[in-house]
Amino acid sequence: MKKAILVFCLLLNIQLSAKLFAQENDAVVSGRIFDENKHPLSNIFVHIKENAQGVYSNDSGFFKLTVPAEMPVNIVFTAANYNPAEKIIFAEKNQTQTVTIFITEKNTTLADVNV
Repeated sequence: MKKAILVFCLLLNIQLSAKLFAQENDAVVSGRIFDENKHPLSNIFVHIKENAQGVYSNDSGFFKLTVPAEMPVNIVFTAANYNPAEKIIFAEKNQTQTVTIFITEKNTTLADVNV
């Protein structure tokens, strides 16, 4: 029983140390997203290209995303009815990189329907 508790405590310590170390090597990308008329866009999904986890912009078009530091990171901005946008960011650890993104509406036309 004592061995099981010791192993549990050891694993917990390793897990907490890894999380703390990861946070020290992170950076933050924040900013605002606008349409071509400079109106803020909400509900734009912002994520690292290689990772499906991300955040959504709020009603003011503001977003804040934690990214790996000291390496180029490709940030993707997507939403229905808008063309996706990408921006490569390089941020030092514990730094906040601020960006302004403009995305354009998709040009969609409906096909004629014959009845």
